[in-house]
Amino acid sequence: MGGRGIEEKRVGIVGLGIMGGAISANLVQRGWSVIGYDIDEARRHEAAEAGVTVVENVSQVAARSRTIMTSLPTPAAAQMVGQTIAHESSPHTVL
Repeated sequence: MGGRGIEEKRVGIVGLGIMGGAISANLVQRGWSVIGYDIDEARRHEAAEAGVTVVENVSQVAARSRTIMTSLPTPAAAQMVGQTIAHESSPHTVL
């Protein structure tokens, strides 16, 4: 399968709570570069302690990641985040 480029080992995660935080930490432990954001400052701090590169907003996750996962608490939150990613990301982004 050949070598994997750094771009393939980078993922953005929006929502760093119980599920998103655990996924983020596990990916970092396995050598992935994780760009993350959460509205909760405490969750951002926990993610940074686990090695996640925490950014200031969803737009920055979209700008720095071609693959993005979300772990959000409500359909409304998912819709809002999805719209932001659609407007701010590359046409080749996978959400």
